[in-house]
Amino acid sequence: VSFGRLWNMLLLFGVSYILLQATTLSTAKVNLINNGYSTVVVAIHDDVPEDASLVEAIRREFTSASNYLYTATKYRAYFKDIIILVPQTWRNPNDYDLAVTETFSSADIVIEPDNVDRAYVLRPIGCGKTAGQMHITPRRIKGQASPSSPPSRMLVHEWGHLRWGLGDEYPYADRGQAQAYVTSDGTVAATACSVRLATTASVVDSEGRPCSPANVRSCYGRQVPANSKASIMFAQFISSVDSFCTSSGDDGVRHNVEAPNNQNRFCQYRSTWDVIMSHSDFSGGANPPGFASRNTAPNVKVVQRQDSGIFVMVLDTSGSMKGDNIVQLRQAARRFINSATEGSKLGIVTFNSVASVRLNLLTVKTILDRQRLINSLPRIDEPKGGTSIGAGLKRGLEVLAGKTVLSVQSVADAGGNIILVTDGEENATPTISAVYPYLISAKVKVNAIGIGAEASSRLSQLASDTEGTSFFANSADAGLSGAALLYESLLTIIDSGRASSAAAIVQVLSTSVDLPPGSLTRASFTIDSGLGVNTTVISFAWSAQVSDNKIPQITVTSPSSMFLNNSDATYTSEFMSLDFQLPGTAEVGEWTYTVSNPNTSTSSQSVTTAVTSRLSSSNAIILKAQLSDSDIQFPATAIISAELKMGDKFVARANVTASVSRPNSSPVTIILHDNGVGQCICQWYVSHLFLLCVLCFRSR
Repeated sequence: VSFGRLWNMLLLFGVSYILLQATTLSTAKVNLINNGYSTVVVAIHDDVPEDASLVEAIRREFTSASNYLYTATKYRAYFKDIIILVPQTWRNPNDYDLAVTETFSSADIVIEPDNVDRAYVLRPIGCGKTAGQMHITPRRIKGQASPSSPPSRMLVHEWGHLRWGLGDEYPYADRGQAQAYVTSDGTVAATACSVRLATTASVVDSEGRPCSPANVRSCYGRQVPANSKASIMFAQFISSVDSFCTSSGDDGVRHNVEAPNNQNRFCQYRSTWDVIMSHSDFSGGANPPGFASRNTAPNVKVVQRQDSGIFVMVLDTSGSMKGDNIVQLRQAARRFINSATEGSKLGIVTFNSVASVRLNLLTVKTILDRQRLINSLPRIDEPKGGTSIGAGLKRGLEVLAGKTVLSVQSVADAGGNIILVTDGEENATPTISAVYPYLISAKVKVNAIGIGAEASSRLSQLASDTEGTSFFANSADAGLSGAALLYESLLTIIDSGRASSAAAIVQVLSTSVDLPPGSLTRASFTIDSGLGVNTTVISFAWSAQVSDNKIPQITVTSPSSMFLNNSDATYTSEFMSLDFQLPGTAEVGEWTYTVSNPNTSTSSQSVTTAVTSRLSSSNAIILKAQLSDSDIQFPATAIISAELKMGDKFVARANVTASVSRPNSSPVTIILHDNGVGQCICQWYVSHLFLLCVLCFRSR
């Protein structure tokens, strides 16, 4: 299934305010070249107080970890370049450079507040694959947490999860995993790696008595001797441990294939070293051992996050955009502009067979700035001609760079984001391929939104290669209007770089209904106490242009029976929309609304209702969803993962449902679980914390 036929995914949760992000699982682009990992991004969360000693600790521990990693991989890999991304709120006494492409959401490693003092990796895909983020606290990286392994060794252990998809080789006693087991020869051994350590460690029951096969479930291994040889994925904290277990050789580092641990469970009983050597970092003879005496100290650069985003909307106005597509694009883009954070820089480019700049980058400061951007959107009667996506991308790049693109070198490190919205395949030059080298050189993130089933299959790969995100808005499959799907995609893009959800826009409700002439519909939504002040907007948009006296009639009733109708809203005829701005803090409770179509002779109206707000509470429930792959071919397995948090705490045992719309097939509704059980065997593990469901389902 190519990008143009990707499944749409809508996650429904029984709480009325959630921040929902549904994207393709990815991580920052880290390459291993000549044994050195380049551009590993370590991002510090906005809620971590300014601390120069933390930056120094990151520098120090990665220098030590680099040498440890080089030894552990038998001189095959070390950390060559580390980029530390500090919050925009830090005062910047050291005159840090501004970040170009680095964001919190795309970082490889994040430093979070000490509230949950653990090091872990959330990676809901299988053994041997690179994905997810490493999470560490300031206390951990400074070596102040207890219990704790040396920070540099902890980093290499967690890198094994993040980069190579390794499983832990120790048991999770708090999840009921056995700390001892009966071997194939009938003896009792500790759940450990290596083989020698498992069979020689002292195993006792809860009262300190020697274990037997009869009481093995109550047994555990005593403390590992300080000079033991073992795997880094089992006991990296021991000073004598400096390697991964192998499938052959000395029993001191030989893989324990019988141990009931996650490495065996998810990697089909392969040793950690075998999995590492099968990874693209090393497979096919890549990155052979270097010199033992190599200087492994990384180059460390500190950059500061920019306060607001820089986005150029590159919008398709080719002939295929006529009708509903251009109407929905205009409605979604208008709402996006009105939702943009103050201080953001926005520009607009349109393209068909050629491209033109509608508005260069404009800093959003006032209502007039937003109106100027809205006035620059393409008109309803504008679509015509062919589709040259490359032409639009090149113009968008020139807006970001502030100059004409003459060569690949001329736009190096321009940075910024392109939001590409298109509904068709390329049929005019220049193509995406022709512009691709310029985008890579400029380090521009291309966020691609495809409308309908004919959207170019190249878009998802382009987004992935530039560290952007990709979406597919097919209203026929999703049960929502194209405008609603477009707007949700745009919201996710603009919020994707944030470290904190505090300023994020929350989609409280997004729904669409077809109203025959003369009909009326009633519905409701719930506002919770964590929503913001002067930020709640109830928007209605419709599909067909009608005279002002024939527009849909809206009523909105608050929990205390405050009544609103069309006269209380802002009506924008050219965008066929009504917006209710709720003053102050919106009332908590159930709101009801009605929508009626006063026409009695014309065709049906498709009316979209959307309610958005901003959070005012740090304890808001946040749901983030991801899809493991953007290009799925039967019988490949796609994995939906959803992470649910209240503030900085993970939520377990919630009721979460995924509704999956599939191409040429009926939708599927699947209940997500946080126990790793789904409709097929999941390659699932999370260090220490609950990840709300990793659910597998097969594409059809």
